[in-house]
Amino acid sequence: MIKQKIIKILLFVAVLAIGIGVVATSFSQSKIDPEQAEQPEQPEQPQSITEQVASVQPESDNTLTDVGLYQGREDNNFIEVKINGDFKVLMLSAELRGNFEQLNLQFNDLIKFTYVHDKNGQSVIVKLEKR
Repeated sequence: MIKQKIIKILLFVAVLAIGIGVVATSFSQSKIDPEQAEQPEQPEQPQSITEQVASVQPESDNTLTDVGLYQGREDNNFIEVKINGDFKVLMLSAELRGNFEQLNLQFNDLIKFTYVHDKNGQSVIVKLEKR
């Protein structure tokens, strides 16, 4: 019984040592001389969320209208709405974002909203009214 435990421990240590050796070998082989290394292209900087909201272009002219219960504001750009028992996070258009406080919405207020899907499939509210 003790011999089996010792063998298992030795086997574990051997496998661990082999694994560390493989990683160390592949790491040392992957080192590149800085003078020979090409400079990678800088990836295009993603737009800020404000720029994304301001540049919302509907995928088509199809607008959708729905009603739901206002649950709260996630941040300056998104609100959460309970629609038919499901919680949805929807983006506010730039115009709505600027005038949102004037709506004076409270938790569980019934709202009617019109939205579009932008080119990324994000639902963007373009019209919102308290019912």
